[in-house]
Amino acid sequence: MDVLLIALALVPLTGAGWFALQELSAVRSARTNASIADRDTRELVQLIDLQAGLLDESNWRLAVQGIDDIGILPDVVSSMVGIDLVGERDRAAARVDEAASRIDDPAIDAALARIRVDDSEELRVIGARYDELQMKLEERSDHVFDALLSVAGDLPEGAELISTARVLEASAEMRSSTAKQLSSYFSAQFSGADIARQETAVLLQQRVIYDNAIKQINRSAASDSLAMAQIERLATSPSVGAFDSGVESLIATVQAGLGDGTNGGPGYVNANLRGVARQFEEGKESSELHLELVTAAGNDVLVASRMLTAHADSAIKQAIATIAALSVLSGLFALMLTRFIGQPLHRLAETAKQLRDGSISEDVRPRGPIEIREAALALNDASAHLRLAERQATALACGDARPGCWPRRPPAAWEHRCSRR
Repeated sequence: MDVLLIALALVPLTGAGWFALQELSAVRSARTNASIADRDTRELVQLIDLQAGLLDESNWRLAVQGIDDIGILPDVVSSMVGIDLVGERDRAAARVDEAASRIDDPAIDAALARIRVDDSEELRVIGARYDELQMKLEERSDHVFDALLSVAGDLPEGAELISTARVLEASAEMRSSTAKQLSSYFSAQFSGADIARQETAVLLQQRVIYDNAIKQINRSAASDSLAMAQIERLATSPSVGAFDSGVESLIATVQAGLGDGTNGGPGYVNANLRGVARQFEEGKESSELHLELVTAAGNDVLVASRMLTAHADSAIKQAIATIAALSVLSGLFALMLTRFIGQPLHRLAETAKQLRDGSISEDVRPRGPIEIREAALALNDASAHLRLAERQATALACGDARPGCWPRRPPAAWEHRCSRR
C-alpha cells in the first residue's frame, strides 16, 4: 500500500522533473554554444589585432623603402618630420610577431618570414605579398565572424554579442581606412602628379569606407560602451580633425588640377617641411587613436562574450537547483501522503483483520481523509455490535435470561457515533 501511494504521489512530480531535465539539456546546449562563441570571439579579436599590426608594418616598411628608392635617406626624413621611420617599422613588426604568436598558426608564420626575407625586392612585390597575407587574414576573419553570428544568433542572450561584434568589425575598418589614408596621403606628398592622382583615388575610396563604418558603429554600439566613448574622443581630437582636413585639402587640390608635379619630391618636402612634419605627426596620432578604438571594441566584445557564458552557467545552476528542489518536494510529498493516508489505512486494515479473527480490541481512532474516517467509524460500530452480542451471549450462557439485565448498547462506539451525528 505504501509503495502504491508513493508511486501515485510521484506521477505528477515525475512529469515536472522530466520538463526540468529537458530544460537542463537545453541550457547545457546553450552553454556549449556560448563556449564556441567565446572561442570565436577571442580568435576574431586576435585576427583583427594581427591585421592592424600587419597594415602598420606594411605602411612603415614601404615608406622606408620607398623613400630610399627615390634617393632620400630615411634618417633625413625622420629628422625632418620628427618621427623615427625605421623605429616605427621595427615596432610594428614586433607587434605583428606578438599577435601572430597568440594565434599560433604555422602558415601565418611562414608567410611573414617570406615577406621579410629580403628588402632588396621591388616595392610592388613586397606590397603584393603583404596584400596577399592581408587578404587571407580577412577571409579567415570573415569566416570566424560569420560563425560567431550564427552561434550567437541561436542563444537567448546573443543579441549584445552580435552588436559588439559588428562594432568591432566596423572599428577595424575605420582603423584600416585611417592607416591607408595616412599611407596614400604621404605617398602623394612625395610623388609626382600621376601618382598623386592615383593616391587621391585611394583616399576617396577610403573616405567612403570610413564614413560607412562610423555609421555602423553609431547604429550598433551601446551608449555606455568603451567603443562609443572612444568614438566621442575621436570626434573631439584636434589631431584627427587636422589630419582629416589635410586629406580633404589634398583631394581638392589634386581634383582641381593643381597637383602638376610641383607637389612631389625632395624639393616640395623641403619647401613645406614644417607643414609636412605637422601633418605626418597628426596622421600618426590619428592612426593610433583609431587603433585604441579597435582595442576598446575588442574589449567590449570580450565582455559581452563573458557575460553570455556567465548567463549560460547561471541557467545550468538554476536548472540543477530546480531538479534538486523537485526531488526534495517529491520525497516530502510522498512522506506526507504516506502519513496522511497510508498509516490510517494500515491501522484500519489491522483492525478489520482482528475483527475477522474474533479478536476484538479497542476502537480505531478516526484519522486521515473523510472517507477513511467514515470507514473507521463504521468499523467501530460493527465492533461495538459484536461486543454487545458477545456480552448478551455470555449472559444467556450464565442463565440470566431476563431481558432487562442484558446489555443493550455498546457504550464506547455508540456514544461516539451518536455524538458525531
